[in-house]
Amino acid sequence: VQAKIQSFVEGAPDGVHMICCSQGGLVCRGILENYPLNIRALVSLSSPHAGQYGDTQYLKYLFPNYTKEHLYLVFYTDVGQDVSVGGYWNDPYHQDLYNRYGKFLSVLNNGSNPVFKSNFLKLQRLVLVGGPDDGVITPWQSSQFGFYDANSEIISPMSSQDTHQEGSLFIQSQGSSILNGQGIKMCSTTT
Repeated sequence: VQAKIQSFVEGAPDGVHMICCSQGGLVCRGILENYPLNIRALVSLSSPHAGQYGDTQYLKYLFPNYTKEHLYLVFYTDVGQDVSVGGYWNDPYHQDLYNRYGKFLSVLNNGSNPVFKSNFLKLQRLVLVGGPDDGVITPWQSSQFGFYDANSEIISPMSSQDTHQEGSLFIQSQGSSILNGQGIKMCSTTT
C-alpha cells in the first residue's frame, strides 16, 4: 500500500490535497502521519478524530444487545480491534483499556510518536468539518477533536484535549480551519 500511495504522491510534485469522509478521514490521517509524503492539505468531513462513543443506528444494527456502556467489552479485545468501529471506539469510562488494546486511533492520538508529529506538521492546511446534525459521529465534536470529559457529561473542545496541548501532535498545525456544518448530514450523497 505504501508503495502505491508514494508513487501517486510523487506523480504530483506540487503536493496532494486529501479530501476524506468519515472513517476515511482516519485512514487519511494514518497515511499522513506514517509516511513522509508531500501532502499539502487534509480536508476531513465528519471523521471521528477523537473517537466514537455513542449509540447510533449503525451500532444498534450491528450489536442489538449492547449499548455504548457495554460495547467496550467487545471492542477492547484483540478481536474487537479488528472490527471497523472498534479501532476508534473511545470509551471515556475505560481509558485504560482504550490505551491498552487500541491498535489504531489511540496510537494516532497519543502524540508521543515523533514521526507522526513531524509528518502531520508538514501540512499547510487542515480543514475539519462536522456539525450537530451529523447523525453518525457521536459526539459530533469528535470530527473537530472535541470529546467527552472523563465523566462523559461535558464535551471538551479540541483546545482542551491532550492532542492539542503544548508539545503534542496538533497544536502547531498551520492553516487550520474548523467548520461547523449545521444542517449537514454525515457525508450525505443526496440533495
